[in-house]
Amino acid sequence: PSSCRPYSSLQMFANMADSGSGGVGLLGTQGHPRTTTSVGFPGMSVLGRANQQRLEHASTSLPRTKTNSERKRGKATRPPSLVQRGAPEPKIEDCLQRAAGGEQVVNLDVSIHLPRPRNNELRHLGVSPQMVQYICTQDSVRMVLGALHLFHQYPNLPITTTICAIFDNIVQKLRTKYNLPSLSTSLPLPPHERLPIQLLAYSNNGRNNGTHKNVKMRISPFDNGTTLQDLLSDGQQFAIPRLAITRDNHFHIQAIIRQYPLEANVALADIYLGIDTNVRIHRCLSKRFLSMFRNDVDA
Repeated sequence: PSSCRPYSSLQMFANMADSGSGGVGLLGTQGHPRTTTSVGFPGMSVLGRANQQRLEHASTSLPRTKTNSERKRGKATRPPSLVQRGAPEPKIEDCLQRAAGGEQVVNLDVSIHLPRPRNNELRHLGVSPQMVQYICTQDSVRMVLGALHLFHQYPNLPITTTICAIFDNIVQKLRTKYNLPSLSTSLPLPPHERLPIQLLAYSNNGRNNGTHKNVKMRISPFDNGTTLQDLLSDGQQFAIPRLAITRDNHFHIQAIIRQYPLEANVALADIYLGIDTNVRIHRCLSKRFLSMFRNDVDA
């Protein structure tokens, strides 16, 4: 018997070639010329020719796929997203409630803004001459106004309450901290027109103008009998839900102090407008406040 030798794939192909026509080989039948496409694998030429014939047949008999330039644009579809939908749009009704006696009440927030310097001083500070609704820094603005005793909250306030009564209550509180003289005039003005604070309203129905992103605000006169219900019914100047309804469903109105500058005996560190911890008279509060928040979009 023949001795065992290590397996060799090349030796296997040589033995199969020696068998000639007596076995099924990879070299084809005798009498047909062959073309070797790679060393050691002459039968690959047969497979190559068969594949080429199939490709040629498919190119002539199968329908041709349209190229990108020939395809018609279909209807656009939004790709799937994992982003959660935001909170529902606020409504004026969100801030209204019924008291035990059936009277309609509202949770009210009032922001009193510092008086504004003259326009040439505003330009020097790089601040817009127009008053704006702060967008990106509204929480910080509320924090600073709160430290200055210029942010006030009235829970469950009847909507029949007059704006004059609310402002008169705020002025009494502010006069314990600041010198707030009433408007000096020889004319016999009604009390609400002599108040040292003025009501603010949204300009342009609360829409921003052109390239500006902040909504502009302006001083709005009001009558002695103007109530919260009147403001809640005015969807052009005051009751604009996305601007006037807070995250905790409070109705937010704003006002501004008339007389500039506002003096205060405070430490700047206590009101977040500086690092000075010494309590002394300051007349620069408005400039410091406006400079701090001037980068709120286009404020």
